[in-house]
Amino acid sequence: MRIDIAETPLGAVRAAPERRAWGGRAAFDWSRLRPGPLTIGTAMLWLVAYVNLMSYSLTMASEAPTLDLALRRAIFCVCCAGMCGVVYAVLDRTRALATGWRYAAAGLLILLACVAYHYLFGLLFFILWPIFHEPFNWTVASVLTIFTGAIWYFLSSVILYFAVSYGAEARANERRLAESQRLALDSQNRMLRYQINPHFLFNSLNALSSLVVYKESERADEMLQSLSSFLRYSLDKNPDDKVALAEELDAQRQYLRIEQIRFGERLKFVEQVPEELMAARVPSLILQPLIENALKHGFRVMPDGAVIEVHAARAGERLVITVRDNGAPAVPGELKPGVGLRNVRRRLEVIYGAAGKFEYHRREPRGFEVTLSLPLETK
Repeated sequence: MRIDIAETPLGAVRAAPERRAWGGRAAFDWSRLRPGPLTIGTAMLWLVAYVNLMSYSLTMASEAPTLDLALRRAIFCVCCAGMCGVVYAVLDRTRALATGWRYAAAGLLILLACVAYHYLFGLLFFILWPIFHEPFNWTVASVLTIFTGAIWYFLSSVILYFAVSYGAEARANERRLAESQRLALDSQNRMLRYQINPHFLFNSLNALSSLVVYKESERADEMLQSLSSFLRYSLDKNPDDKVALAEELDAQRQYLRIEQIRFGERLKFVEQVPEELMAARVPSLILQPLIENALKHGFRVMPDGAVIEVHAARAGERLVITVRDNGAPAVPGELKPGVGLRNVRRRLEVIYGAAGKFEYHRREPRGFEVTLSLPLETK
C-alpha cells in the first residue's frame, strides 16, 4: 500500500509494506519518514523567509542581530510553516469542490494565515517576550507592512500546494490509465490465445474413435498421449507468459504427432533451430495457428504429401522464426490473411507493440511462408 503525496497535508509520511527483521519481528521502515516534495518545498520557502527576515534586521538599527533575535525568528518561521500545514489540510478537504470554489477557499485561507502571521509576530516579539526597546505601534502602515510580506509567503505556499497536488493527481491518472490499458491488453491477449481452432480437437477425437473401432490400440494410445500432452501445455500456460522456444517447439511436435498419426507418412515436419536459440523466450502457442494454417492449406492442395518447416535464426538482437509449407501455388492477386494469421499478428502487437514484426507471402513456385521477428529475450 502507498499513500500518495496528494493525500497528506505535507506529504511527509508514506505507507510501505511491513518489513521483517531477524526473528520475525517487524523492522521499522525508515523510508516512511522520507519527506515529500510539498514538505521540502515548504521548508525551503520558510528558510528563504528566515534569511530574508534576518537580512532585514541588518538594515534596522533597532533590530541589531542577536542570538535571541535569530532564535526568535527561527521559532516564528517554524510556526508559520506549521500554519501552512493547516492550510494544506483544509485545502485537502475541498477536493470535491469545483476549481473556482477551491481557489476562493485558498484566497480566504491566505488572508486568515496573514492575520495569524500578524498576531504571531506581535505575540513573540512584543507581548510574551518583548525584545525591542520601542513598543510596537499597531498602525495601518505597520499592519500593511507585515501583510505585504506575509501574503507573498502564504501565496507562494498555496501555489506550491496546488502544483504538487495537481502533479500527483496527474501521475495517479497516468498510472490508472496505464494500468487499465495493461489490463485491457492482457484480456485481449488471453482472448486471442484461447482462439484455438476447435476443429482440431474434434478431428482428433474422431480419429481417436476410429482407431478404437478398428482396434489399433497402439496408435490410439500414442495419439491419446500426444493429445493429453498438448492440451496440458495449452491449458497450464498463462496466456500472458513467455516460454522457452524449446518448450514451444516440443508442444508443436506433440500437435503434429497427432496429425501424423492421422495422415501417416504424407505429413513431414522439418525443424531447423540452432541450439543456442532454444532458450529464447516466445509467447506460448504463438506457432500453433501458423502450423495449423500450413497443415490445412498444405493438405488441401497436396493430398499426396505436405511438408511443414520451422526455421529460427538470430538477426542482431532479434529472433526471426519462419514457418513455411509447400501448399498452394503462387498466383497474382491480393493475399488476405485468415483468422489464424490475424490472431498471431494481433498478439504480437499486444505483447511487443511496434517491436514485434509479422510478415507473410506466397513462395515460388508454390507454398506459403510466415515470418515472425521478435526482440531476442533469454530470461
